[in-house]
Parts: sequence; C-alpha cells; structure tokens
Amino acid sequence: MIKKDQYIEQVRRRLCGGEPVGDLASRYHPLIVEKEIDSAYESLLQSVFGQNIKGGNFAILDPYTKPFTVEIQYDSGREEYYSLLPKPVIVLNSPLNGGNFGIRIISPIKDQTVQFVPIDNNADVVYGVLEVGIISGIPTYYVEGNSVRYNFRAKNYVEGDKVLMKIIPTFSSLGRDEYVTMPEYMTKSGMLSVSDLVYQRLVGMPPEKMTNNNDPKQV
Repeated sequence: MIKKDQYIEQVRRRLCGGEPVGDLASRYHPLIVEKEIDSAYESLLQSVFGQNIKGGNFAILDPYTKPFTVEIQYDSGREEYYSLLPKPVIVLNSPLNGGNFGIRIISPIKDQTVQFVPIDNNADVVYGVLEVGIISGIPTYYVEGNSVRYNFRAKNYVEGDKVLMKIIPTFSSLGRDEYVTMPEYMTKSGMLSVSDLVYQRLVGMPPEKMTNNNDPKQV
C-alpha cells in the first residue's frame, strides 16, 4: 500500500524520467496525472474483477474496499428512507450474480451478518408481493444517482440512525493522505500496472494537448 499523493508523485517521476522540472513539471501536472491514474485505476480494477469473479473470488476486492458510517435520512415527498453515498463508487457488475459490487456491504454497524439485499430499481414492487418478501424481514436497497434507497420492511430504523456501508471509491475521491492499493492485471505479456497504463497514455502526448482549454492564451 502507498499514500495517494506519494503514488501520484511516483508516477510523475516515471513520466518525467526523474525530478519533474521545467516544461515537464507543467506537462505532467499532478492534477493531470491524477486524472489519468483515476481512469487507469478503474479500468484495471474492472479487469481484475472480471478475471477473478468467474471463480467466485470476491475477496480480491477487499484491498480496495473502504468502510463508512452513513446516516439514514428521510424523503418526506416520497415517504422513503435513504442515505447519500459517502464517495463516488466504482461500478463493478457481476454477470453471474448481478448487482453492483462497488457497494460491498450495507449492514447494521454492530452486526455485519445482517447484510441488506441489493435489488433492481423496479424490483421492490414485485419483491413486496412475493411470499419471500412477506416472510423476510431483511432490508433491501437500490441505488439511485448518488443515493441508496431503503426498504427496511420489519426492521425499525428512523431518520438519524446510522448504517455501515463498505464501498470501493474512485481513486480521485480518496484523500491525499489515504493509503491505496493499486490493481495489477495479468495479460499475455505479463502484469500490467496502473503506472504502465498511465505511461502508455501520456508519454509522447504533444504539450499543446495538455494545456488548459479555459485559458484563451493557450488555444
């Protein structure tokens, strides 16, 4: 594991072939490098997930998972409980089991054995009339934009209560001092790292393509 800001600087040094100075320092500005790392991080994590999910190895996602305590809010207009996602989530869809595994777990804070069940946006109506929906008191949830919407069923939750949410946040949403694990993907040519992918994308890019388009002097 490595701190986010340290990894960005590490990639910058690789791009620059050493200390970022002169034109290279602006060409490979930390914000530009972070944006490319964010894209490469998500792309490789998608590939790693797809490569391992066939064997049911969900533990491969553990190093990238972050826990958050989130508050339950109430939408009076829709008469529905919800929580805001604490950070943007990388969408990891499983063709085997469905659902977004970028949200790993939603559960009571003190009892992770009671995990809320993810459902499709339109499935709650159907679920509610099925026998299993009547018998089961396990809460369900679906994702809508940057929020998670709940149906608590037989469980007693009120506005202001909190739940545990374990998610896989995007690289760019992490704090600069947070530790991150960087994914590596096995290809026919060997291991492909985030740094490799960023290097392939940025090295040789003409400087004018890296300018600030909001600055009329650089158009």
